[in-house]
Amino acid sequence: MDPQQVVSNDCETQKDYIDDARLKKMMKETQPSFMERYGSCLVTFVLIAINVVVFGIEVVLNGFNPDISSLVLFDMGAMFAPAIQGQGDLYRFVTPMFLHVDVMHLLFNMAALYSAGVLLEYLLGRWNFLLLYFIGGYHRQCRFVSCRYRDGYL
Repeated sequence: MDPQQVVSNDCETQKDYIDDARLKKMMKETQPSFMERYGSCLVTFVLIAINVVVFGIEVVLNGFNPDISSLVLFDMGAMFAPAIQGQGDLYRFVTPMFLHVDVMHLLFNMAALYSAGVLLEYLLGRWNFLLLYFIGGYHRQCRFVSCRYRDGYL
């Protein structure tokens, strides 16, 4: 008996092809869920969503013009050091982290947030990454105000 005949006969008796139903079942078993795939960067996605929603609010308040005016930014809490008159104005240290002047500003910031955020959130963990995001944003606002004082604008 020829060895090739034995191999071909064995292959014919075994079911070594995958039909559509079996392939779909195998794909479903091996495909991770959304949370398994992106669960490690949940905070990054939430921050991006918040930024996009806030920009949408800016556009609506600006009369559906995507180039946001300074007045709208000021009304929404942009950092303007002379406007900080007391403890009631301290929100201006946090709100600028979510304000953007135009679509390009938003897109570049969200691309940077996504590219760095996914890695940092994976390395630091959710809460530490969120803390880093807010400490970085707060520090930037403090630096802005201190430079204004130093340069004599206040």
